[in-house]
Amino acid sequence: MIIGFVMIVVLAVGVVANAAKVFVYRRSLASWADGAAIAAAQSVAEDVVYAGETVEVLPISATGARQVVDDYVERNRLADRFEDMRVAVGIDPAAATVTVEFGVRVPLVLSGDAAGVPVSAAATATAPLE
Repeated sequence: MIIGFVMIVVLAVGVVANAAKVFVYRRSLASWADGAAIAAAQSVAEDVVYAGETVEVLPISATGARQVVDDYVERNRLADRFEDMRVAVGIDPAAATVTVEFGVRVPLVLSGDAAGVPVSAAATATAPLE
């Protein structure tokens, strides 16, 4: 009976450790996605602005935003911090959305999945004119 109780306690501690690690990585990814989205939202599509159109939010350049996000990832060494990290940039005329995905390797692996627990975070930013 004591052996069974010890096994349950060990598994419970392992599950809590796994959940805590995934939670911390998720918060970290959300923070990095926020920063990248804000940087991308500042990539103004100058051709639209200088064409004389009246706009309420700054139009975002798709190529400029992707380049800014790539620079942001490189400058902050995110590829070193998060192995096999994937970054996607979505642009509509007035908003930039950055999605970051990563597989968190957890201390207690029950399913035999060596790739880790998939964690993702997305952030959207605009640059309103006020």
